[in-house]
Amino acid sequence: MILSKPDIKLETKLVGFVEGKFYIPSFQRGYRWGQDEVTRLLDVVNSNGSKNYCLQPVVVHKKEDTNQWVVVDGQQRLTTVVIVLACLRCIEDRKKKPFYELEYESKPELWTCLKSLGDETDIDVDTSDIDKYHI
Repeated sequence: MILSKPDIKLETKLVGFVEGKFYIPSFQRGYRWGQDEVTRLLDVVNSNGSKNYCLQPVVVHKKEDTNQWVVVDGQQRLTTVVIVLACLRCIEDRKKKPFYELEYESKPELWTCLKSLGDETDIDVDTSDIDKYHI
């Protein structure tokens, strides 16, 4: 069942690269992907060979008068992609700016945690917070 306001038009857009910030509202559950989910995502990407891979749909809407996209569905995948890219930056020993940013309404400090992943090769597991633990 799809719930929508009559004044909202749903559109399908193919986006190769979205710049800006994804805003994760508090109604989204925390980050809970484990090794199985991440491995499954990486296996699907890897099985695509040298062809471009399109991430499964991420449902967003543009936040008025900002450069932010409010995430309705896809937060787990977006967070995982940030983690994987941070690991690749670390492996390549490059300190590149992330492709996109995530802002978590309920836990703003999570972006600081994610942003720092590419800074060091050894990362301590943070058990003080369930989301940081899964990250």
